Amino acid sequence: MAAPDTGGPGRAFISRDANLRVSPAETAVIIAPLLKGTPVLIQVRHKEWVRVEVPGLSRTGWVHAPLVSEDAGSNGENPESAVGQAETKKIIAAEERKIVRKKTATEQPLPRPLPLSGVIDIQQVIDRSRRGMAAREKFEELGRAGQTGNLDQAEEEIISSIIVEIRSIVEKYAREKGFTHILNSNAGAVFYNDGSFNITDDIIREYDRQAAPPQPTP
Repeated sequence: MAAPDTGGPGRAFISRDANLRVSPAETAVIIAPLLKGTPVLIQVRHKEWVRVEVPGLSRTGWVHAPLVSEDAGSNGENPESAVGQAETKKIIAAEERKIVRKKTATEQPLPRPLPLSGVIDIQQVIDRSRRGMAAREKFEELGRAGQTGNLDQAEEEIISSIIVEIRSIVEKYAREKGFTHILNSNAGAVFYNDGSFNITDDIIREYDRQAAPPQPTP
């Protein structure tokens, strides 16, 4: 860009509605609209453009020279100046509020999901599932064989293994269905449940499906 023409500051006003731009070009980004009658201070002249300061708005930018008048408004007495400045302030303030709202909305964290709790009876899953019933049959066989010394240890190991498998299924189920909490009714912490959030049967079906032996390929 060529060097700006010399010229000192001078009082003026916007003679017709104009745009305050970041550089002296019609394609330059608009800083703010300036309404007719808005008082300005001319800082620099460059060809058909003038760089102006808008008093009270802390804004400096370029305006097309034919839209800036130094005549009647040069003494600051132009009757439209106060109205133009006030309206320009309103427009700029409205634009700034939009930017603030947009920035605030962007920076806000995503809302957390509302709590949704389900209930499961772990003992029923153990008693009614294929893996649980198979474990119970094994305990009974150990008892009938007189191996009572190993019975408690075997029961503890198998039950622990079953609970680990059930937990994995429950976690996957909860994520897919949107549950935030799954409570074990056997723990004695559930004082009320309307039944519609009891997932015990669903978990048994899924557990049995995963425990079923693979079907032979025809």
